[in-house]
Amino acid sequence: MSRLNDPVYRRRAQQFAADAVLAAIAFGLAFVLRFLDVPIGIPGRYLTMLAGSIAFVAIGKSIVFEVFGLHRKWWRYFQLPDMWPVVRAAAVASGIMVLVFTLAKPYAYNLPRSVVVFDFLLTVVLVGGARLARRTIAERPDRTSRRARTHGLLIVGAGSGGQMVVRELRLNPNL
Repeated sequence: MSRLNDPVYRRRAQQFAADAVLAAIAFGLAFVLRFLDVPIGIPGRYLTMLAGSIAFVAIGKSIVFEVFGLHRKWWRYFQLPDMWPVVRAAAVASGIMVLVFTLAKPYAYNLPRSVVVFDFLLTVVLVGGARLARRTIAERPDRTSRRARTHGLLIVGAGSGGQMVVRELRLNPNL
């Protein structure tokens, strides 16, 4: 329990919980999208499947994300190339989900294939989008404090060193 007081473990636990919530939302929305054209909504047997398995799917996906190392990096430093591990982890999690529903047969009927596809796509969009949104919020300029002391700045050099200087100045306006 003392480990949760450490900021690193607390951040990883928060990321684990956030990914579990996002995975649960993706799984639930996949069922809603699958049965969007049905006038009465989700049929009872699939509603039972959704209610009985949403927690296991969400925690299972978060465990797969942890194994793939998605919780080791701070979300504020997430970049677009980091989206590939998210896609790979979501693909493996969806594959494991299909295997469990096919081999273990927790229900008398199978998981609809379209739910698997929707779930994969929504998981990638929600998990990756949450990380990109966090980075966007972290890099948003603070307009109230900067407006009073705006100075022009010319950085010579368009290489990686110049880009690092610009990024550092944007993240730390007090420099």
